[in-house]
Formats: sequence, structure tokens, C-alpha cells
Amino acid sequence: MKKYIKLIAVSILSISLSGCFENEKELKKEITSFSNAAFDRKGEKPNYKGKGHDFFLPKSVEVEKAEANNYILNGEGGTYLLFINPKEDKNSNTLHKILEEQKGNKKEYINLVTNDTARYEYLYILKDKEENYEIYTGIGGIKISGLTSLSNVEESVHEMTEILISVKENNGK
Repeated sequence: MKKYIKLIAVSILSISLSGCFENEKELKKEITSFSNAAFDRKGEKPNYKGKGHDFFLPKSVEVEKAEANNYILNGEGGTYLLFINPKEDKNSNTLHKILEEQKGNKKEYINLVTNDTARYEYLYILKDKEENYEIYTGIGGIKISGLTSLSNVEESVHEMTEILISVKENNGK
């Protein structure tokens, strides 16, 4: 009888885990597809005027703190950090290379790069042992990052990408 209980328990666990992995695979596919499409289009018209930069904020996101090149944003998917390096142009890959070099013992979840002649775009997601997901997406010297759980990865990527592709310099006006 104990053998049957163990067999049933192992079967249920296997089915549960395979369902999780399938969802994770589908999520990866969805995120990759969304990001490729988002990088190919123009951003929304900026509705936030910052200190040096304007950008679009989805209704679900608000600015917690703003400095000249750094913004702390709160959205439905979590808290995001928007960093704008004015010394790097749109085709710079410096921030992405730094991320790859500093990943440590975290597992690469997604490393998507689109590099046309006009700009270097990337989506880089790391997964740690505690099942947290670090999301980094950038265009050249503009990067937005956040930390979230699997259930919020898609929402975070959507919010972060919408903001990222809309950033415009306003020369401090």
C-alpha cells in the first residue's frame, strides 16, 4: 500500500512540476515575442516631464523619486530603477556587457539582443535560487531594471519596456 501512495505522490508531483515548466517556457516565448515587437516600434508620447528626460508612464506606474539621470518608479509588477547614462549613445552595449559579467551564480533566464545600426537593444532576465527574477532592459545607455516573482515577470517586462522605448531627452527643460 505504501508503494502505491509513494507512486501516486511522485506522479502528482511530476505532473505539477511539468506544468510549471511548461508555463515558464510559454512565458519565455511570450516575453521574447513582446520584446521583439516593442523594440521595433516607437514609444508612446511622453506624459512625464523629468529633469533632463521625458518619458511615458503607464497608468499603473508612478514616480517615487526623480533625479537628473535616475528615477525610482513603482508599478503593478514591482519597483523599477530607470538609469540614463548621458555618456553612452543608443548603440552602446556597455551596460549589457556589465550585466553579463556580473551575473554571478544566477541563472540566465532570457538574454535577448537586437542590434541594428541605429541602436543596441536588450532584455536580460536572471533567475536566482529563491525564484526571484531580475529584469534588465535597455537601449544603449538607457536601462530600466526591476526585481520580481515569476507571476509578475510578464507585467514587469511590459511596463518597463513601455517606459524604456519612450525616453526622450529634453535638455533640462
